Amino acid sequence: MQISHLNTKRKLNIIHLGSFSGNIGDYANHQGFQKTFLKYRDAKFTPLEIRKFYNNRKELKYDDSLVKLINNYDLLIIGGGGFFDLRWDNSSTGTTIDFSKHIIDSITPPVIINAMGYHEYEEVKVENIQKFKQFLGYVEHNKKWLLSVRNDESYQRIRKRYANQSKSILKVPDNGFLYHSVRFLSNIKVKNNETWIGINITNELFNTSFNKNITIDQFNKDIPKLINKIFTTSDNFRIMFFTHAYQDIITLGKILANIDDKYKREKIAVASYFTTGSNIDSIYSLYNICSCIIGMRFHANVCSIAMEIPTIGLAGHEQISSLYSEIGLSNRCVKIDNHKYIDNVFTLLLSSLDNIKQLKTTYKNENMRLAKESEEYFNRIEDF
Repeated sequence: MQISHLNTKRKLNIIHLGSFSGNIGDYANHQGFQKTFLKYRDAKFTPLEIRKFYNNRKELKYDDSLVKLINNYDLLIIGGGGFFDLRWDNSSTGTTIDFSKHIIDSITPPVIINAMGYHEYEEVKVENIQKFKQFLGYVEHNKKWLLSVRNDESYQRIRKRYANQSKSILKVPDNGFLYHSVRFLSNIKVKNNETWIGINITNELFNTSFNKNITIDQFNKDIPKLINKIFTTSDNFRIMFFTHAYQDIITLGKILANIDDKYKREKIAVASYFTTGSNIDSIYSLYNICSCIIGMRFHANVCSIAMEIPTIGLAGHEQISSLYSEIGLSNRCVKIDNHKYIDNVFTLLLSSLDNIKQLKTTYKNENMRLAKESEEYFNRIEDF
């Protein structure tokens, strides 16, 4: 990525509101953003954990004390992440970002809403639609705010729902595309005859509007059948499971219970589970021993694509299918919305393993295109 602005201006003191623990995809997202930002401007980032505002914790509130904290900094970054999920009745915006007009008007430094994901779940309440519409209106007319959404068709969804409020919103690549794990694990040895397949699965975000008649219980019975089928196809296949959040560990336990015992003992590995710090780099470096990644989490797909590892997006939610559609790789995604999805994944997996070199070239070209879009975004931030 070429930098069009020299890093010669004064050091910025930035407060960054986002998810910094609990999901390794969020870590990759923030690492990609912050490391790239520092190529443009010297800055110190102070993390502010958004989960402390959640109703199940309530350690912090969206109130004047938060405004006072923010106003001590030169810049506020919010996100990225899927925090524009329109389902929170007790929020003044209908989303996780509970910023009232009073808070918006009271914040003095510039604000960047960074590569946010906008999603609707089941039927959305009219009140939440109206609240988010008002929020977009406040931000649109505030020259100190810059709003961007990530490339999972969030912009298209906002434009469809709020046409008049979408004009000033930027559509940008998710910052996970800028994250690359480079740590080499010398203690990981892969035999020449082994082919490792990475799998990330979760039961989160299933809903009938997307998954139709495929329930979570049905899914948890289907995946072991897929894994058993993989192992019966070739004695050289191995599987590495990746868990991105604690919910994935719960899901994995249900899946493993229905896999043949001999496979669990001889052909399956589970990557370490860390939720904070640079240990997460070591998890993503394990992705690199895999010839293909089957991923349900958003950043299991984004980071694999960024590292040019062939992927199969297993879409249990619109995030994944929309991501692949947006980057022109819809043929790499299988939706969990009919009973043929397991056969479709298996067929696509075998095809992928036969065309690894070609797929890596395809991903490399797509990453080059996304890098240019990211460069344009960071130049826009610098101008802002």
